[in-house]
Amino acid sequence: MAAGGNEAGLEAPVGSLGAARSLFLILIALAAFLPGLSLLPPFDRDEPRYTQASKQMVETADYFDIRFQEEPRHKKPIGIYWLQAGTAKLSGLGADAPLWVYRLVSLFGAVAAVLGTGLLGARFFGREAGFLAGAGLALCLLMGVEARLAKTDAVLLACIVAMQAGLGGTYLKSRAGQGGGSWGLAALFWGGLAVGVLIKGPVTPVVAGLTGLFLCIADRRWRWLFALKPLPGILLSAAVVLPWFLAITLESGGGFLKQSFGQDILAKVFEGQESHGALPGYYLALFWATSWPFGPVLLLGFLVSWRNRSDPAVRFLLAWIVPTWVLFELIMTKLPHYVLPTYPALFLLMGWSVVAGIDALPKQRQIALLRLGQGLFLLVCIGLFVFSAVLAGSGGADWYW
Repeated sequence: MAAGGNEAGLEAPVGSLGAARSLFLILIALAAFLPGLSLLPPFDRDEPRYTQASKQMVETADYFDIRFQEEPRHKKPIGIYWLQAGTAKLSGLGADAPLWVYRLVSLFGAVAAVLGTGLLGARFFGREAGFLAGAGLALCLLMGVEARLAKTDAVLLACIVAMQAGLGGTYLKSRAGQGGGSWGLAALFWGGLAVGVLIKGPVTPVVAGLTGLFLCIADRRWRWLFALKPLPGILLSAAVVLPWFLAITLESGGGFLKQSFGQDILAKVFEGQESHGALPGYYLALFWATSWPFGPVLLLGFLVSWRNRSDPAVRFLLAWIVPTWVLFELIMTKLPHYVLPTYPALFLLMGWSVVAGIDALPKQRQIALLRLGQGLFLLVCIGLFVFSAVLAGSGGADWYW
């Protein structure tokens, strides 16, 4: 299989991931994320705040305002609280639901992000590269942490993958001379962007905007953006986002905008909020831990791809990674998961470069490496299931992390 870019994008794919690989990718993600989900105590100080606010929604049946105990909690939009409260209701446990029920939202979001990455990689570079990218994302440390936290970031990542699939497919169609656009790709882009705004405010527009801007500057062309159907797309996004934003702004007398944008977002840009300040270079230094155990391969994939940046699919992924990473390095408040939105693109470049390298080998070595890889994946999955069983039998999770 050739691992080069796909000029025709999502409408004329190099290959589809296939049902068997998709199912295997889901099983790998579940094997990676399920151990410890119900046993781990809260290990992030924001997790109890999210779950308590969602629990109060169920208790009071007020699914409009966000409160933590008696105080308004207006740092993030309503989306994640709706999902967590809805999951607690659907579980049948209601306000008595334990922590792991609220974590299911992040689990499903993480699995969706992994599968979406695999599907996108298969469309860009072929099924082998897509499968490697999805599996790598599932097994890296940062993804494993966020999948077990009842917060916003795993669900946000699923929205970003969907949004970028729509943007990337549109870009590659335009590079292939198919500039008319696609309503399906446009809906994927605007839908992912809008739901992402309801989950975590401006992150999805920032990632999409920086990616598009980078591509327009690099290519010296911008008219392809009209293929995203901007007028219907903006109307769709407004229909999803504005009703609650307008209502909560009126209800809170502008308090939501003041707390979320003034005290949360802008404060993070210009100062190290809650003792989380750090100098530029923080994420690059931490990358070797958060991407463990794939750091060296990811870096190699990035370097190889930079030499092939004229390839449209590779260029799109670089446009996804570079400006967003640089922006978060410049923002004063830093937390390890802030650069998670770039990880699907990093793993897609890894999958592409690994498959391209294997394709350059003699056929016998390709077969040997394929069998070795299959064996290693099988051992990892078996090990994770055994580890989960041992952990459950121990009755505790104090040694899990």
